[in-house]
Amino acid sequence: MQFLSAKSMVYVRVLYLLIIVYYLLMAPEELGTIGIVVLLGQAMKVPLVFLTKENPLVGILAFMFSMLALADLVPLLSENLAYFETIIPIRTAIYFAVAAYCYLAESPLANSLVFTYVFFEVWINFITYNNLRDEKYYRFKKFVEENPHAFDEAAGAQVLVDTD
Repeated sequence: MQFLSAKSMVYVRVLYLLIIVYYLLMAPEELGTIGIVVLLGQAMKVPLVFLTKENPLVGILAFMFSMLALADLVPLLSENLAYFETIIPIRTAIYFAVAAYCYLAESPLANSLVFTYVFFEVWINFITYNNLRDEKYYRFKKFVEENPHAFDEAAGAQVLVDTD
């Protein structure tokens, strides 16, 4: 069994997004100087970005990140695992592509803040996806143990066509 469940990992992601919202609203200039942002930015040779409170885009970013957190919180509270089993692999692939683009391309998207955010998203979503698959396996295993005759009945219900 894993250390944190998939549900806990989604809560970690929601908390991560809300911390970003807090920093964007209260101290956006500190986001660019956090050690991991500087470290990853210099390691990947992307430009460092520093935000100011006067920048009007900071409010829009805070709103967008809060909506991302809310978009995960609602299905999480309703325990909609099918949603997460569907969206997490897609989200991981997209964030991985953005991380590769940040590293390989020279564009305004390629900066330390974007790369650090995408790096953590890939990491969190990959762990969440692995936990979801593991939990799905254990749910299926439990179902098989509790309903051993369900598969026999399903196999007997199939129509076999004889081509002779």
